Amino acid sequence: MKNILLLLIIAFLLPSAIFSQDKKLTIEDASYMNRSIMPKSISGLKWMGSTALFSFNEDNEVMASKATTAKPFRLFGLDDINSSLKKLEEDTLRRLPSFRWLDDNSAYFTAGNKVYFYNISSKQIRELNDYPEEAANTDLDENTYAMAYTIENNLYIAFEGRHIQITHDDKPEIINGQTVHRSEFGISGGTFWSPRGNYLAYYRKDESMVSNYPLVDVDARIAELNNIKYPMAGMTSHEVTLGIYDVGSGKTRFIKTGEPAEQYLTCVSWGPGERYVYIAVLNRDQDHMKMNKYDIRTGNLVKTLFEEKSEKYVEPEDDLIFLNNEKEQFIWISERDGYRHLYLYNTEGELVKQLTSGEWIVRSLLGIGPKDKFAYFTATKESPLNSDV
Repeated sequence: MKNILLLLIIAFLLPSAIFSQDKKLTIEDASYMNRSIMPKSISGLKWMGSTALFSFNEDNEVMASKATTAKPFRLFGLDDINSSLKKLEEDTLRRLPSFRWLDDNSAYFTAGNKVYFYNISSKQIRELNDYPEEAANTDLDENTYAMAYTIENNLYIAFEGRHIQITHDDKPEIINGQTVHRSEFGISGGTFWSPRGNYLAYYRKDESMVSNYPLVDVDARIAELNNIKYPMAGMTSHEVTLGIYDVGSGKTRFIKTGEPAEQYLTCVSWGPGERYVYIAVLNRDQDHMKMNKYDIRTGNLVKTLFEEKSEKYVEPEDDLIFLNNEKEQFIWISERDGYRHLYLYNTEGELVKQLTSGEWIVRSLLGIGPKDKFAYFTATKESPLNSDV
């Protein structure tokens, strides 16, 4: 069943134009300037919660289908959403928002600076949360619908009608809740909600010791000089720490990641029980990584689960993916044998087994089956030009 569902996704996401063997492509054809032969794609394709239904968008309508039949039927349209918004005296939308399904009858979405819940059967909308219009780096917890966000360099959360300021740094060199290490090592955000939304981990970056680097803005009518913080090779880099904010108590504790302060902190991952946080700590030379387990109650290091070293470089980029039932086990992605592969570990740092191997790479881990029997991933096993499931 899982194979059928995954193949169905591939069929939707990877359509291609078909040409007869005797037809030659022109430059316009090859560069997609000829729109008549452009590959067709499906917008908004996603599973509807944990059901066997998937949805997609078509002409401002949300359609759905069973994976086993692929016979689409209409769920609702932009007109339905706008009609419900008007009843709440809210602004209407010009296009369909991106939905996250809770089940086959309800979903939530963000529009403007608000989070809404939508019920398909009743066609009713209710507001779940709101946050300031100037908010940036937004991060929604899908359990409590609390929204983490930043304004300038400080971190806030919007929760149960309250807007709570977590950090109070007034120096421009101190930045909270944003990406660090120039977005290397797979870092794409600066906040990390715990599995049940009781805690929020966040990066705090101190650039006060980093020298300014001048950049010229040539777009202005008269060129302007703007300084950024940039650590030149061999010079002092910024320092990063990880804070843990307790939503219930309003208190923050920082993880004791130790020295040197210029080390990289990445692959921040919560354990399923919300007691431990895992961090890949990489030295500035980028040739020695430690996977560390920390107790959030004290901030102390519990233990180093394993280490990776290389004469060239080590590049940790992926979070730990814990199993659904065996919650003391997780999958780690590593290039330790020269190729990017999956490894199964337990939370004591013991390697259970290597899951994939060979002269090919795993591109991404899509997920783990509900009974922990199968892991789904994309890889280049068939061809380095492909990304097969």
